[in-house]
Amino acid sequence: MSKLIPLSMWAKRRYENPPSSRTLRRWTHEQRIDPMPEKHGRAYYVLEHAAYWEPGTKPRLIDRVFPNWREEDDEEDADGYLPSKTPWVLQIREDRKHKVLPLDQLRGLPEVTLATAWSGVYFLWRKAELVYVGEAVNIYRRIREHRWEGKRFTRATSMYFQPKSTMEVEARYVAHYRPRLNRTRQG
Repeated sequence: MSKLIPLSMWAKRRYENPPSSRTLRRWTHEQRIDPMPEKHGRAYYVLEHAAYWEPGTKPRLIDRVFPNWREEDDEEDADGYLPSKTPWVLQIREDRKHKVLPLDQLRGLPEVTLATAWSGVYFLWRKAELVYVGEAVNIYRRIREHRWEGKRFTRATSMYFQPKSTMEVEARYVAHYRPRLNRTRQG
């Protein structure tokens, strides 16, 4: 597993003439370093293998993790899904509705890892029980926030969706399964 190193050390290892600390902070705020540096106290830390991307040249995360995840000539199936080399990545047409998956299929979704920085819907589990359903633009970061907030869960799984459809899909799963931690105090 890669370890976090100070952002200035990363720059020294990567560049013969490293950029100034001000430039490195600007790159961090402009999300030019991937994976994004994390702030601990007053300092930023980044994974050793992080890369710098010029604005407009950074490919989408799904394309970086799975370079051949979708073929150009893919045909939609009867439910409006585009088949892909990674079956848990779902591309949904605007006019089609996502069907709620059964619990056994949700359990089989991929675990949330550092590479899960995409948008979508995530599921928090305590042993075999689904305890929370959420949506986020950056699933990995949101899961970390839940841990810091004190939510108790043993694992997290996720599904990729376009950001504009995540809230609708999340609402369907919450209404269908009524996870314990999604319920309000009023009932």
